[in-house]
Amino acid sequence: MKKFSLIVTGIAILLAGIGRGDAVMSPAVDVPITITPPSGGGAGAQLPGPSATLFNNPYYTCNQNWYIASNGSDSNSGTTGSRWLTLSHALSTMTVTGTGSWCVNFAPGTYNPASWVVAGFPKGGNAATSAGYLVVRCETLDGCVMNGQDGANLAISQSPNAAGKFVIVDGFELVGTNGASGNNFQQGVTTWDGGGSCSGGVDCVFSTHHIMVLNSIIHGFSQSGIQMNDGEYFYVSHNRIYGNSRNPGCSSTYGSGISFAPYKQITAGTYTPTADDTNANSNAALNLIGAHSCSGSDSNGIIFDSTNNYYNSWGAYTPRSLAAFNVIFNNGGNGIWSTSSLNITIANNSCYNNALQSTWNSTDRPCLGGNQTYGMYYENNIA
Repeated sequence: MKKFSLIVTGIAILLAGIGRGDAVMSPAVDVPITITPPSGGGAGAQLPGPSATLFNNPYYTCNQNWYIASNGSDSNSGTTGSRWLTLSHALSTMTVTGTGSWCVNFAPGTYNPASWVVAGFPKGGNAATSAGYLVVRCETLDGCVMNGQDGANLAISQSPNAAGKFVIVDGFELVGTNGASGNNFQQGVTTWDGGGSCSGGVDCVFSTHHIMVLNSIIHGFSQSGIQMNDGEYFYVSHNRIYGNSRNPGCSSTYGSGISFAPYKQITAGTYTPTADDTNANSNAALNLIGAHSCSGSDSNGIIFDSTNNYYNSWGAYTPRSLAAFNVIFNNGGNGIWSTSSLNITIANNSCYNNALQSTWNSTDRPCLGGNQTYGMYYENNIA
């Protein structure tokens, strides 16, 4: 069996409060890997994958808290000694007022789909600050095993101009069924506009903004591990994502480890960026992504798809996006792929042993690349 090692030398700029990376990642994928920190200390260097340092020193501050346990009851009060059972009850009962952030805390344990699957958050936070997010978090890093269902699972938004905005998901293991019941459109975490059509074409409305997925392990979803659509300010960082886009028979569901498809800008004049908004409006950074293997045109590690919104009247998404410091390996499709998109920086990524699916229906098979893309920067990658 092949082995390879990677040296991580970059310094991430995504979030404040992150120190040096933690343990070596050894995901359950086809090739074992060893990731070695830089010699000489490497102050500020981080390893990809879930980070105990980031988890224990989060960007957000939990000023108001509610609590859930796998043996809780929605008849309880939601305090640490009287925990609820379901996220849907927590979201409908909690109040997002006063000083945030507002945190829903899951006790470590194994949860069935009814405990955490939601079809759109009925509320969210109110600002891109450490005190402005609605946070859904496990109390122990990746100690909450969330067994999923076919279809969408943690659907933060499923409608136009959704209430679920300024949301952080932190520290879970999300486990899909690989479409065992025949539903091949299964995602771990998703945002979208509900798929409605209008005179301007399909997927032609804005859905949500400011969504973060951090420090999580996401696998076994028949379409995509993380599917972020129809909005902006999407941040995906320090996750381990593998074994998605593997539905029975590998039918053409076109999923990837992380899929951004497409971005849409917030309507001009309705949002003023804060000091915490990064120069790249949306990004994927410091993720460990491998083993997405179905045929079709996807099964990529990361894809930026149709951000020019060519199939509707929304208009091209022009702010710059970023994919940086990711380790991408053993995917059936490309490592990091952009199609019908523009203004994306691909920097400091390590890309290895991708384009493995022999029935893949494209002749474009680079580790890092794009098709019908403009304004792309490729900097300091290993492929």
